[in-house]
Amino acid sequence: MQNNEQHSPDQLRVLAFAGAFAAALILTRLLVRSWAHADISGLYLIGLLFSFCLAGVYGGFLGLLLARYRGRVVVTALLWVVLTVVVAINVICFHYEAVFGRLPGVQLLFYWDQMEQLSSSLRSNLPLGRVSVEIVIVITALATIWRKLPDLQRAEGANYLIWLPALCFLIAIGVNAVPSVLPASMQWASRDPLIWLAQSAFIKGSYDLRKLSLSEHDFDRFLVLHGQADPGPVLDRDFPLCRSRPAPEFAATGQSVIVLILESVGYREMVGEFNGQPIMPNLRRIATENVSFERAVSPSTKSIQTLTAMFSGLPPQPFNFYLWQTPLLNFDGLPRQLQAIGYDAAYFHGGDLSFERQRQYLRAAGFAELHEYDQKRSLPIYGWGYDDATMFGELRRWIEGRKVGAAPYLVTLFTLSSHDPYILPVGWTPVFSSQARHLLDPEQCCAVTGDADATTAAMESFRFLDTQLGEFYSWYTKLSDPPLLVIVGDHAPHLINDDAVTVGQTMRFDVPLIFAGLRQEPAPELVRAMRRPVAIHDVPVTLSHLLGMRVHPCMIGGNLFDPDHVLTPVYAVGPESMQQVHVWDGDAEVLFERASERYSMLRSAQAHEESQVLNSVRAFVEATFPIHYYLLEKNAYFPPIRAGSARPALLSVTKPLFAAHRGNTRGPQAADQENSRAALEQAAASSFPWLEVDVQINADGIPVLIHDDTIVVDGQASAVVDLTLQQLRVLPGREEILTLEQLLSEFLPRKKLLIEVKPQLRYQTSAQLSRATVALLNRHPTRGRVIIDSFDEFLATSIKQQCDCEVGLDTPFQRPLTAVDLDHYHQLGVDWLYVEESVVTADLIRNAHSRGLKVMAYTVNDPATIKRWQSQGELPDGIITDHESISRGN
Repeated sequence: MQNNEQHSPDQLRVLAFAGAFAAALILTRLLVRSWAHADISGLYLIGLLFSFCLAGVYGGFLGLLLARYRGRVVVTALLWVVLTVVVAINVICFHYEAVFGRLPGVQLLFYWDQMEQLSSSLRSNLPLGRVSVEIVIVITALATIWRKLPDLQRAEGANYLIWLPALCFLIAIGVNAVPSVLPASMQWASRDPLIWLAQSAFIKGSYDLRKLSLSEHDFDRFLVLHGQADPGPVLDRDFPLCRSRPAPEFAATGQSVIVLILESVGYREMVGEFNGQPIMPNLRRIATENVSFERAVSPSTKSIQTLTAMFSGLPPQPFNFYLWQTPLLNFDGLPRQLQAIGYDAAYFHGGDLSFERQRQYLRAAGFAELHEYDQKRSLPIYGWGYDDATMFGELRRWIEGRKVGAAPYLVTLFTLSSHDPYILPVGWTPVFSSQARHLLDPEQCCAVTGDADATTAAMESFRFLDTQLGEFYSWYTKLSDPPLLVIVGDHAPHLINDDAVTVGQTMRFDVPLIFAGLRQEPAPELVRAMRRPVAIHDVPVTLSHLLGMRVHPCMIGGNLFDPDHVLTPVYAVGPESMQQVHVWDGDAEVLFERASERYSMLRSAQAHEESQVLNSVRAFVEATFPIHYYLLEKNAYFPPIRAGSARPALLSVTKPLFAAHRGNTRGPQAADQENSRAALEQAAASSFPWLEVDVQINADGIPVLIHDDTIVVDGQASAVVDLTLQQLRVLPGREEILTLEQLLSEFLPRKKLLIEVKPQLRYQTSAQLSRATVALLNRHPTRGRVIIDSFDEFLATSIKQQCDCEVGLDTPFQRPLTAVDLDHYHQLGVDWLYVEESVVTADLIRNAHSRGLKVMAYTVNDPATIKRWQSQGELPDGIITDHESISRGN
């Protein structure tokens, strides 16, 4: 029987619109990936078919709404706005995927929140011109299709015209919601950005604290599952993990401790070979001669998780990195404990500890001395900072310089040279390949262009580190009273794990863990235990026992050298999106994929035990993760440290400082006039006491005065960081572009300066800008005459550490600031808060002043705004404006 069912033009119109929408997104994804020179394989194209189907769901849904509300101008306009937003999110995510090999998760907001409002920062990650064009093309094409298809002919035929695409869409929804059903190489192509963002947001906020009912028994079980055989009574109900723990069995030994944390070194790198040669023969020898745990597990793919495990005894945080929490959590640690019984505590690192709030954490954990990058020292910089040979030398001199009879010490060196881009000192002779020599040139920081080159460069960096380890260990063994030496890797190499995440392979968390200098041999029954998985957060508890001191009541974990140490599951979380949780239960390894809530066996000793192990791991996750979420949200791991006094409160001001915004004196100027010599000369001749400028870094490593990070000439955009000073000065309107050095030399004698240091895409570029800025500032008298600010938290705190000037942090654009925000800024130690003028209120100023923070309001171009503040009884401490008349009127 023939089916004469007819379809209305609207039905076919919606179907055509859905197909066009899906095709437009897929085509954009392919173009973006091609633009980034990324591989487009056959499997990737198959994955795109699923993505195409799911995109059709969005298109079909929006098409139905458009057809339903056609003729209603306001509703239709709103629907097109929604459509544009959906397209924009997809296109932006495609660009991120093309650059980094995977879609972005909401965890990236940790970084973006520091750069909010700065289009220049976003353009560094996303070419906004291209993105805008792509969005406009897609929306224009869809609007044209919608408008040109009102008279579709009625079609006759079977229902498959509607139901077959609908069936494909339903299949695609399931595939995208549970991407693990696909082959690994197709997962990222098939995942839809909107679903992926929703999944990663769900992981970060998986529980509702109001509905999370936890008893003391739940916290007891959490501690038992983390190695405490018999948790003592709760000391403070606000901090339920803090328990009374038994006193040590013997008196404190007074033995000093050296901790070496090796950047990106996994256990396989310690025992493995490359091109037929051992990668780290010295480290392998040290492990053989001492106590080595063969299956130590790093907590994460991030160094900051290892720091909190090593010194505060905290296991992996599965919802957010401890040091990413705003404001920073309460912390305590082994260094503070040791200081309380007479130890000195020092920490060595060749880079800038402003990165990811490491300095704040290390101070909170109790390190009294921090030896890091210091602008005042004329040491060469390689990549992230000083090379490992330099830092091992610094460590040895610090130890040798201690007087006889001095206090015992805990000293830590965190190595650096084995972090990408693997730049080693001039004079290092490559071991694995003579062709790798160009990778070791400090002027070729970004020369690694292929996987083979990157791997070779990484192997060279491991061998360089191993050479320094060998020399240090030879020195260490000759000490008359050798300290306890602990060597641990912070995580497996990023070079491996980043690729694993991209292609959906199993990540690695294996790291070396070695104890040398033990005053008594471990019990024979521990030999078996040294071959089972162990956690890094057990190390501080272990050290407490080895030193004969009471364990910190709030530390989690047990003593690795206790024969009765409870055998508990060990787990690690990665990558930055925290999508994968690896759990080791005995010899079994289980992967928990959080997006799909799927448990899968990666390794098992007995096949018949798989079901039992999976159930055990599931129970472990269900018991521990709610506790972690509660402790993180409540800041309940450690009670606050009451040491020291808070910054004194500030008094209200009657006359703020006034600054000429980018040198403007007669209103906002054209972009090519702002920050120019002409504008600044005019401002210097005005009544403004302060001049405000913006600083970027160029290809020469020279800070230059310019606001945007790109310059557009004849439609061609060029990044400032890619242009030399000579190239900048041949561009129209930039012939007299000023350098920061010229600004300080020529204008600082006449005026005071507000200098905004603009955020950069890469950490290394930010570090370069910070170093160059501080080097110039330190050549001039800046106290009371220069204020630095930045939207980038790292730049602000890094410069604050190194310069003799006040520093401010720019707060998120037009977002009201809460008490929690102000506590965070106070915690960072900055002097000023730069706040957009519409957000500035009397209450904000008073609350900031109570925390010792000054308020700089920008950009105030209406005298009525200042009168409003005066009527409220509070004025900001500083005002940035484009008008000299506003400065004169106050």
